[in-house]
Amino acid sequence: MEDFNVLRKIKFALKCVIFLAILGICLFGVNRILVEKRGYNETWTSSNTFLNFYNLPEESVDVLFLGSSRSASTLIPQVLYDDYGITSYNLGSARQNVVMSYFLLKEALRFQSPKAVVLETYVLFDYMPEEALNSSEPYTRYVLDFMKWGPVKREAIRTVCALDPEESIASYYLPNIRFHSRWVDLDEDDFSYGKLDDNPALKGYTALNSKYESDFEPYEEGSSEEREAFHSLMLEYFQRMVRLCRDENIDLILMNVPYEARRVEQYNTLKDYTREYDLKLLDFNEKTLYEDAGLVYSEDMADNKHCNFVGAAKITDYVGKVLSEEYGLEAHTDEEWNAGEEEYRAVVNNCQLAWTEDFSEYIDRIKDSDRYTVFVAVKGSGAENIRPEMVKKMKELGLETDLTGYPTCSYCAVISSDGVQEKLQVETVSLQGLLREGRSNYVISSSGADAGETCSIVIDGKEKAVNRLGINFVVYDNEKENVVDAVSFYAGEEKINAVR
Repeated sequence: MEDFNVLRKIKFALKCVIFLAILGICLFGVNRILVEKRGYNETWTSSNTFLNFYNLPEESVDVLFLGSSRSASTLIPQVLYDDYGITSYNLGSARQNVVMSYFLLKEALRFQSPKAVVLETYVLFDYMPEEALNSSEPYTRYVLDFMKWGPVKREAIRTVCALDPEESIASYYLPNIRFHSRWVDLDEDDFSYGKLDDNPALKGYTALNSKYESDFEPYEEGSSEEREAFHSLMLEYFQRMVRLCRDENIDLILMNVPYEARRVEQYNTLKDYTREYDLKLLDFNEKTLYEDAGLVYSEDMADNKHCNFVGAAKITDYVGKVLSEEYGLEAHTDEEWNAGEEEYRAVVNNCQLAWTEDFSEYIDRIKDSDRYTVFVAVKGSGAENIRPEMVKKMKELGLETDLTGYPTCSYCAVISSDGVQEKLQVETVSLQGLLREGRSNYVISSSGADAGETCSIVIDGKEKAVNRLGINFVVYDNEKENVVDAVSFYAGEEKINAVR
């Protein structure tokens, strides 16, 4: 009888263990799905950034970049490697406060031994002073939710929740507590977690391609004697970063991106601190440095505080010069960074597409049928003035139809790795098909001058065409799985006009 009772207890214990194991697996799966994600096909790719960092070979990174979105959109690891042979990774993220920068550095040092750290200093001053951490809770989670479980993450969670009484430790261990309402917003990316770390080439960099018109004038050193105080909590964790870098024999460099609202009073405060602690400051708002880097605000900025891909390359090149000449970082080759060059060039090409006004150059940029799916639809009499050089370039794209002599006809086409589809007739024409191995669909149509004078290029139910008189193009990047440009070209009397 005693043996029977023992056996019953063992069976009960096993059932409990199995139940708890199943419960744990379910909770893990639910939490993984519900956590908010920022992937490769979005602008600010923080989830992708942090997960990919863990895939790097250990002890392979010479330089780490930390800070807010101004770091993420300004410092380009591929440019630094191509120009100076220095390996780097950008751990910048949207509204990253200095508390998070500190813990990111501690976490990074578990796997890498960088020679230098470049910290972007925007959030050292009051940014969101009404918030306990000088930035709001979602931006803290962008960092912590994708940090590996370990001593640094546990310490960071305890610290954050001690500093902000509105935060809950349990919600970091069980994110479903925080994100339970996301069930109604879940999309495909939430169920394809593995995709978040399969595009490592940009190494944390976010490429922006817009331009921002401004009367920005850099300030001059000495133009004011006033100082602006650091945010007290940010200063505390900044000092911890300084000590940590010194303990690890890492050179710490401070960096500011051009910014309309940046004040010389902040520069003065930073300059005092760097003199006291023997740190380097690269403030590209200061006139001498701004001009030395060759910056032009209206050409190099995406908005009033983020660089576009052109300005980012200029600043990265200048930072590389400092690292090489003043800090002695030597050039070397690394297969991980060699492998990223092709993808970086493709992303730059995407950025340049939106700036390309010349028809021939535009066609040259979209001729990679493996990378791009190109949709073409004529609106109205959009082909009435088509020129021989335009016909020639369209043939280079793979299109056989010569639109010369068909000024009022309807025409649409799709160019992809599967081949070319074209339709031309007087009435409205349309094409439809699938993208992404059947996970997305498209429907395009063209109505010439005698059939309604409109066109449409719809992908996954959303209109993408600019729908202007002319030959409308929509370019879909098969790797990023999104539209990278939409434009209409119309041959006027004097030139071929591009309208976006």
